[in-house]
Amino acid sequence: MKLENDSSGRSLFEVHLSYDDVFQNITENINSCEIQENIHGDMEGRLSCHDAAGTLDSLIGTNSLIRIKFPYYGNEINVGFYLDGVKNVNFQTGYKEYIIKLTSINNMINSRMYLQKVYKGLSSDILKQLYEDVYGTDPAALKVLSSTETEGKYIAPNINPKTIQKLILLNSYGKGQSPMFLYQKLIDGGVATLESLHDMIDKENFISITDTTTGDEWSSNLGSIGIFQSLQVEKSYTDNVKKTNQGYYGKTLNVYDVENTTFKKVIVGEAPQALTTNRIYRKNYYTEKDTPLLHNYEINTDTLGEVGLLNNVELAMLKRTNMFAIKVRTLNMSAVPVLSCGETVGLVIQEIDTGSQHVHNGSYLVAGITHKIIKQEKDFEYTQDLELVRPH
Repeated sequence: MKLENDSSGRSLFEVHLSYDDVFQNITENINSCEIQENIHGDMEGRLSCHDAAGTLDSLIGTNSLIRIKFPYYGNEINVGFYLDGVKNVNFQTGYKEYIIKLTSINNMINSRMYLQKVYKGLSSDILKQLYEDVYGTDPAALKVLSSTETEGKYIAPNINPKTIQKLILLNSYGKGQSPMFLYQKLIDGGVATLESLHDMIDKENFISITDTTTGDEWSSNLGSIGIFQSLQVEKSYTDNVKKTNQGYYGKTLNVYDVENTTFKKVIVGEAPQALTTNRIYRKNYYTEKDTPLLHNYEINTDTLGEVGLLNNVELAMLKRTNMFAIKVRTLNMSAVPVLSCGETVGLVIQEIDTGSQHVHNGSYLVAGITHKIIKQEKDFEYTQDLELVRPH
């Protein structure tokens, strides 16, 4: 779909870049813009630029703030990123082209901070408090849509906030022992969301999407919203037996209290009996009724003393990317307003012999979206590529 223009025919899609604390409009230098959101973390993006006057040369190697704004069917998109380097510089006669990489504002803030603090309570409450400690409370940086069932105490020994976040998130679960996801949505302007897989897939379908069924130009009219040009099935129960045997879909964690000689079984993940891992801890580290949350980190000397993300075996077992049996990509879909990760959509594949009975039709979780805005003469076209998944 074409993005809106003002009364003079000028596109309302704008890219502004901060230089010496002053924002300048660099939209005329933009060939295309991509913003990726997914349920596994923060947003990121890239700008394809052309530059004949050396406008952006002084910003290469800096971490300047970039703000992207555009309206779309009554919804105002306004999101900020930091410039995170330039690549693929191509010199032509009189101008050059290159790609600007964009990183989340959260990543920039995290890279400059270490925390030394003790957290206690529900894992969701700890993550909420962590976000308030790092990003403040005005505006709220994290929306908690699902509370966790895991709780306990976590000691942060002067480490990076992003490391704390990952450690707690990977060992948290919500209703029905469902894994938790923490991610950003474009429609929220960078505010993070904490939600369980159970609650995400329990939603009603946001919209039905389908392939082109008429000869009309697929991106030229309102009726084409949600119509994609092509579809790819990337995996369908691939290596299912092997992954189940190796415990990729969950684990049972045995916690031993050495001093009180007690034993507790903690079930985590979608297929909790797939793997058993032992954890031993000293009671004197914790007060009465405390349950330790991930104090069994290891120092990784290969990364300048940074605390490792769990033991290697535990981290491998908890990889969120292995929780889904089917992954489908729809390409060049006419953009759906306010569609974001964490929603469910109904997939209808029409141009196949088996019709509506096809195995890949039905409800899917939107695990990732690439928002693509491409300049076409004086206008900008907005499409979306979706990553759709079904859990095991």
